[in-house]
Amino acid sequence: MAFQIDELTYVFLDNLISNDFNIYEYVKSIKKYIVINKVNVTILQNVSKFLNLETTYFYCSDSNQTQKNIKFGEILKIISKENYHKKDEYICKYHEEALISHLVLTMLKCISILPETMDNKEKTRIAITALFHDIGKCSCLCKIKRKDKKVTAFPFHGENGSGILLRLYN
Repeated sequence: MAFQIDELTYVFLDNLISNDFNIYEYVKSIKKYIVINKVNVTILQNVSKFLNLETTYFYCSDSNQTQKNIKFGEILKIISKENYHKKDEYICKYHEEALISHLVLTMLKCISILPETMDNKEKTRIAITALFHDIGKCSCLCKIKRKDKKVTAFPFHGENGSGILLRLYN
């Protein structure tokens, strides 16, 4: 199941970043995996515009840390290429789908339950926060081998992610 939804998410993410998407097809195809009542296309278009804005991003890999200006959508593409939940390798105890799928599904679920009376600007802000809620994980990845088990951990991802989100709204 997780790998099927990951494939759908990769296509949706590319389309969302390029603002060339048919949200109804994606939602229809994932409804067997997640309950989504309604999705506001205007909010997704606002999220798409946001993903094309630039920010300063710190990226850690092995012992190297780099800082660069990058679009928010590119950060998500980095995450989607680094599938942190590979089958039979470094499993996460919270969800088996790829991190990017978890982020996108969280955003869609969040959008689907927001009150219709809420202002679109506030809905967009909440959708973006949901999409980036685990963003700190990409720079806090730690793969641990314990006897016969491989585990993925993300120490301090909440603190790192909150720093990224603070920059996002300032």
